[in-house]
Amino acid sequence: MIRNYRRPYRRRIAFTVVELLVVVAIIGVLVSILLPAVGAVRDSARRTQNGNNLRNIGQAVLAYEENKGTYPPLLKRSKKFPNELTKSVSWAFEILPFIEQDAIHSRFDPDQDYDAPANRIAIGTPVEIYANPRSRDARATAPTVKSPGVPGYAATLDYAANGGTVVDENRQAVALSASRPGRPNELYPYNRPFDPKYSGPFHASQVITSAAVRDGASNTLCAGDRWIGPNVPGGSQVNDLGGMPGDSFYTTVRFANADQTARSPFPISKADASVYKFGSPRGSDACFVFLDGRIAWIPYDVDLVVFQALASINDNYPINPAAWR
Repeated sequence: MIRNYRRPYRRRIAFTVVELLVVVAIIGVLVSILLPAVGAVRDSARRTQNGNNLRNIGQAVLAYEENKGTYPPLLKRSKKFPNELTKSVSWAFEILPFIEQDAIHSRFDPDQDYDAPANRIAIGTPVEIYANPRSRDARATAPTVKSPGVPGYAATLDYAANGGTVVDENRQAVALSASRPGRPNELYPYNRPFDPKYSGPFHASQVITSAAVRDGASNTLCAGDRWIGPNVPGGSQVNDLGGMPGDSFYTTVRFANADQTARSPFPISKADASVYKFGSPRGSDACFVFLDGRIAWIPYDVDLVVFQALASINDNYPINPAAWR
């Protein structure tokens, strides 16, 4: 007898279009929730690294002072050619031996211009701790004063020395603006005379000893995040110059002066083109290292008088920590 066998019915297991859309929507929601959290964790890590970079810079400045008897000069001139800034180097170059970069430091020939082939390694080798990880990679390069329009070969520097507060002939603090460098040297900050009441530990005309810091190393800023704003259209200054040449003033030093409008020592927006301000590429505060080697984050809304007091080495102004912490 012939029997008919029917295959058992098997239900096909598959997703419907609606189910797929629901799964995709759930994944999209999870990604939208997790990505900001991942970004926040990364920025927190970069912020920590930024503070570590400044701490290393502060320790190098301390080691330099213990070894040389003075804080690093804002720029070191050639003994053979003292009047030629093209043969000078910055404070950041001078502390290289104290951050285990003596191999770079020893390659500089002070009898030749910094852009001479013999000095390319010394000026152009990137230094990891000089790059703010919240801003860019250490391998970035920048132009120099000698070649402002050229993409450049010089190593970058995202941290600026504390130059204090710029004053006029009546010893009054003044407001600085990005347009001032193009005017006569009425208030050009880099050739202002040294005045311990207003000057910081880095000055263009002389070196500073620890004994001159009468306010105390724990109350005096050493260096901090450098604000890098856009270049002024048609202007003569370049906000982001190589950090090793001595004539890169727009990069190597910043001041505690406010601008002419908002009275702020920090950038008022991303379009702020000032070449005199400290500031972080992100957030509402900036990281600083003090002369005693400790770091601190100072908010943009700090009282201007308090910030200028932190920037000077001998103003005899009592600092209230609650005013800026």
